[in-house]
Amino acid sequence: MECAAAGEAIVITRAGEPAAKLVPYCDELRDREPGYWQGQVKIRDDLNELPDDIAAAFRGDD
Repeated sequence: MECAAAGEAIVITRAGEPAAKLVPYCDELRDREPGYWQGQVKIRDDLNELPDDIAAAFRGDD
């Protein structure tokens, strides 16, 4: 109990296999920081372009 209260996650097992994970409860949400990833992520100009065969599959074309 002290480990969980200190912030550690506890894995509960059944027959040696993980069955559940007990994590510390946190009722306050952190405010988002706009621009946190600025300069660290690059999005290609062709992000929304798909090859014809893949685009056809999304449209459901045969």
